[in-house]
Amino acid sequence: MLKILLVCTGNTCRSPMASVLLENIWSKRLPEKEIKIKSAGLLTGDGLPASSEAIEVMQEYGLDLSNHKSRQITEDLVKEADIILTMTNSHLFAMLEMFPDYAPIIFTISEYINHDGEVEDPYGRGIEAYHTTAQELAFIVNELIDTLLKEWGE
Repeated sequence: MLKILLVCTGNTCRSPMASVLLENIWSKRLPEKEIKIKSAGLLTGDGLPASSEAIEVMQEYGLDLSNHKSRQITEDLVKEADIILTMTNSHLFAMLEMFPDYAPIIFTISEYINHDGEVEDPYGRGIEAYHTTAQELAFIVNELIDTLLKEWGE
């Protein structure tokens, strides 16, 4: 079973949205293959809810983030992962600084799929920014699944 850790800043927007999108699209495309997806934040406390905008936008995709609770990144989470995907280069650099021994498995999500750019933080920028982020993440997640199948096969 492939274990993926998605990382952003507060674990209330991007990484939880990416997590539920990945889980949903994976289960539709590859129902026979197991995957374990977790998300965490670099600068957060444990137990914060997903932002109301993230919940609302994911509901439009038929996905539920209402029970999401934020999680601070820990070495235990890092140790469990086969691959760690960050939303931005600054997240990547922070992860590499904090967990240098895990450098071979830490990438930005865009870098991993050979896509330019970063997943911008919609926090505090209104619902349209969340829609934009969700659309970008849905595209990235489909590309990610293709890439994972090439890399991890089975």
